[in-house]
Amino acid sequence: MRHPEFNPTFTEEEIQKAREICRRRNAPHVQVRRAQLAIFLHAHPGAFSSEAASALGMHEQTVRKWRKRWTQGGLSLEDEPRSGRPRRFSP
Repeated sequence: MRHPEFNPTFTEEEIQKAREICRRRNAPHVQVRRAQLAIFLHAHPGAFSSEAASALGMHEQTVRKWRKRWTQGGLSLEDEPRSGRPRRFSP
């Protein structure tokens, strides 16, 4: 197996923010899952995407996507804006 191409590093402040999101009862589920992934990658630097995916019950492709995004742009748990017509209903 190859070592991960994208290996994001997080500051303690970012990890603390991720832990707070995991503790909130009203946080959106997708943000909680991404925060859990960030915490896992911070605790296990250099872990393979397959290891992180199996430990957290995520798809390996999802782990790779967020690793790449966080390496290039820092920790952000929100989705990027989508193209096309605006939503008709609020989330």
